[in-house]
Amino acid sequence: MAYKYKCPACIKVGNTSLDLARHMMGRGDKVHRDWINSQGLSYAELLGLQMRSFGGEGFHKLAELLEKTSKIDEKDIKMTDKGGTRGAAKAVASDEGEQQRGEG
Repeated sequence: MAYKYKCPACIKVGNTSLDLARHMMGRGDKVHRDWINSQGLSYAELLGLQMRSFGGEGFHKLAELLEKTSKIDEKDIKMTDKGGTRGAAKAVASDEGEQQRGEG
């Protein structure tokens, strides 16, 4: 079973939690910063850790969180265009779909 990781702040889908962490830190806009801060991490501290340490410690710390919160099954990804996951992909968790259909 293949997993991907959906950004909790936008529609980006990454192949790994580390890819998604790089995306979130790289975007650095208010929506992404607010989500990171709401999870008990500090965007500013993660960024500082990235700059002060070797080996991407800030990315890895965020990736650990995303591993727990943003993992989705590849089959639950609905493509809204032909651009693949780089285009406008919308991932819907299977439990959300079940709730909308009145199941579970």
